[in-house]
Amino acid sequence: RDALTSSFFQSSENKMRRAQENIRDVFLTEEAVSNQDGSYDDSQGNCCPGVEDNNTVVVTDENPQEVEHSRNPDDKFIEHVGGTSHIPFFEQLMNPSYSSSYSELNGSEHLTKFSAEERLVEKLHSPDLYGLKDNWDPIEIDSEIPILWHVPKTGGTTVQDIAGACHGKVIACEIGVKYGHSKDTKLKILQLQRQSYVNVDTTTLDGLIRAKRLRLVRTKSMVDLIVSPYLHEVDQLFGPPFVDGQIRGRVVTMFRHPIERAISTFNYLQIAHWEPEYRPEMQGWTVEQYATSDVIEDNWMTRQLVHVDSSTPLNMGHLQLAMDVIRRKVFVGLMSRFEESLERFEAIFQWKYTFNPTEQEACRESMLAIGSNVSPRGRGNPVPPPGTPAYNFILSHNKFDMQLYKYAESLFDEQARLVTDIEGGFRFHEASCSKCEVSTLADAGLLE
Repeated sequence: RDALTSSFFQSSENKMRRAQENIRDVFLTEEAVSNQDGSYDDSQGNCCPGVEDNNTVVVTDENPQEVEHSRNPDDKFIEHVGGTSHIPFFEQLMNPSYSSSYSELNGSEHLTKFSAEERLVEKLHSPDLYGLKDNWDPIEIDSEIPILWHVPKTGGTTVQDIAGACHGKVIACEIGVKYGHSKDTKLKILQLQRQSYVNVDTTTLDGLIRAKRLRLVRTKSMVDLIVSPYLHEVDQLFGPPFVDGQIRGRVVTMFRHPIERAISTFNYLQIAHWEPEYRPEMQGWTVEQYATSDVIEDNWMTRQLVHVDSSTPLNMGHLQLAMDVIRRKVFVGLMSRFEESLERFEAIFQWKYTFNPTEQEACRESMLAIGSNVSPRGRGNPVPPPGTPAYNFILSHNKFDMQLYKYAESLFDEQARLVTDIEGGFRFHEASCSKCEVSTLADAGLLE
């Protein structure tokens, strides 16, 4: 039932690497033109015709915190409404006297430092992601497609269902290819499970290849929300080539404390018999057994943002790059502040009630109260207390994700400035009721 967790667990690492290679080949050749015409030149790392590669992260051994960002038009990174600079985080993390990278986050002082290898600030190319709008770009709803970068077990399915069931939006996820629709040769909108879906699966790499070939994002008329765990591959739906004035994506996501997310995943895999990675034997496992198994994730969010698999050792360069990607490209939501995050997403995407506001609001309230794809209450393992062996085992697999989460919390507050000019409760603003006898909420006396 979960739109993204299914796709995440369905493939092995080797299959994922092969699929990523295949999708990259397709995306680079599907609409490429000759080099003489200014095409994508993968050997040079250029993304767009006629666009200079000016977004490389530059780090020196003498000053590992020195970062050059020329993408921002006014170069005011700390003050910029796009979000706080991530550089101060590194001033703390790179300090040898800092005894624990998590002490401020959870009050524990017993945790080990990052290793010398992990503290290395590797020089990495910062991806352009030209198909995705920068957070500071003006909201132009007629020329952008909403995207939910879905981190499994963060409440993303609830966001998706509120968009589909309560706002009546057309969703691109795995549901649209049920009942043989993965073999359709043309795009179409289907009514499935009382919601509207386009007949592509954007939660798998093979599905994204098909969505690219069917030209999913050529117009806004076909899809209202794309849901996917693959941020870099979704970017490639929009090009190359990239041209001025084209439709682009705008990204939101929900973050959750990595330890809570790991335990939620553990509990889910014990009951998710519909998943390829369902492991009934895990029902007898302890959290320590799960944390030391080959099933547990390793810094999943960081790896997805920097586009590397679990075979690549991470260091501070990867964390720095992941922070920069979410600062530039992702509107942050927090599961711990779910309703506030949802209201922000609705404002950013300009979602307002259009067919029956009273029923739509009741639908939204119900979804918020119950949630989607949640484990049965009272079942499963609780989150272990900080300082316990189980907690530390899980933490050892999420060093970088913990820092990313900490940064996302601060970014959430910074990004509030981006919606200060949009009135609260945007879903009610000029809401209409196409299924009512009266045309607006005001006419119905539901607004002052």
